[in-house]
Amino acid sequence: MSIDPLTITTQTLPTGDQGISYNAPIITTGGITPFSWSISSGVLPNGIVLGPTTGIFSGTTPFCGSFPVEIQAVDSASPTTTTSKGFILTINCASGYQVTGSVVINNGDPTTLTPVVSLAISVAANVYPTQMRFSTNNATWSDWGPYATLKSFTLTGGTGTRYAYVQVMDAAGKVGTFSDTILAPAFYPLTLTFAGTGGGSVSGGMICASGISCPSETFQEGATPIMRASANTVSTFGGWTGACGNKTGDCQVTMNGSQSVAATFTAAPKVKVGAKEFSTLQAAYDDVATTDGAVILMLDGVDPGPLTAGHAVTVTLSGGHNAEYTTQTGMTILQEKILVQKGTVVCDRVTVK
Repeated sequence: MSIDPLTITTQTLPTGDQGISYNAPIITTGGITPFSWSISSGVLPNGIVLGPTTGIFSGTTPFCGSFPVEIQAVDSASPTTTTSKGFILTINCASGYQVTGSVVINNGDPTTLTPVVSLAISVAANVYPTQMRFSTNNATWSDWGPYATLKSFTLTGGTGTRYAYVQVMDAAGKVGTFSDTILAPAFYPLTLTFAGTGGGSVSGGMICASGISCPSETFQEGATPIMRASANTVSTFGGWTGACGNKTGDCQVTMNGSQSVAATFTAAPKVKVGAKEFSTLQAAYDDVATTDGAVILMLDGVDPGPLTAGHAVTVTLSGGHNAEYTTQTGMTILQEKILVQKGTVVCDRVTVK
C-alpha cells in the first residue's frame, strides 16, 4: 500500500497575547503516526513549547514579539520520513507594555579614572531583548548589535559628569532607553619647592629633598595630600608657604586646582650665647670676654674655628648641640687650634682636630 509523504499543511500560526494562554496545533497529511516533533532552528519564548508527540504549540509567555522558528516532524515509517517548515510565532504586547530596564556604570562606582568603563545592562522580566545600541549624548548612536548584559564602553567629554545611554530593542521591535552617570574627576599638579638658608626633606603626599629639583605630582580633584617637613641636623623648619591649610606642622592641600607649596628651612647658627647668634666662635668669645663663667653653645658637627682666648675669665665651650639648641646630641669638631693667652677655656663635647 502506498503511503503519502509526510507534509505539514499549516501555513501560518495564529497570533497570541502576552500573558494569555496560547494553543495552536500543527496540521499534517501523509506519513505514518505517531510523529515526533522538535524545533530544528530558532527559539521559542519562555512559556511556549512545541509538544514533542502532539505537534501543538501551547503555554503562556510573559514576552511579546515575533519569534521565527523552524519545526521538524518525523514519522514512524521504516525508513522514517522527515519534513520541516518555518513559522513566525507572533505574540501581541499587552496594553501599556514598555521596554524597561537599567544600565549601571562600573558596578555603581561614583567616579572613574579612565574613559573605558564597564556597563551592566538589564531588562524587566517581561522584556525579550534582541538588540542594543549606545550613545554618550542621547543623540548620536552606535549601530545596533546583539543584546548582552555586559559591555565595555568608552566615555567622552573629558572631566566632569559623564553619561552612558543604552537603547534596547525587544522581539516586538519596541525600544527602551536607559542611562547612567559617573564622575570623571579632573587632575591637577602639585608643585613643591624649598626656601631658606637651611636644608631638609618632605615626605607623605610628595617626597623630595632640598637641593634638587622636585617634579610636580598629579592628584585627583578634591584630594587632600598631606606632607611632613623634616629639617636636617644643622637646620630648623621655618614653616610652609603657598597652598597649605596651615603654616606649621603637617601641610594639607586641597586639590581644587593647580597648587604649589614651599617648605622653608633655616640654617642653625654655628654658635650661640643665650639667644644671641654668632657666625664664628671668636665673635662669640669676644662678646662675652668680660663675663666670667660664660657658656658658648656650639652646633653639632664641624666648626672651622679658630679661637684666641685673651681675657682673664673662664669660658665654657659647650659643643654637640642640635639645631634647636635644646640638647647635646653629638660633638663639635674644631678644625683649627684654640690659643689660650689668658683665662681658662673649658671644653665640653668639643674636639680640636
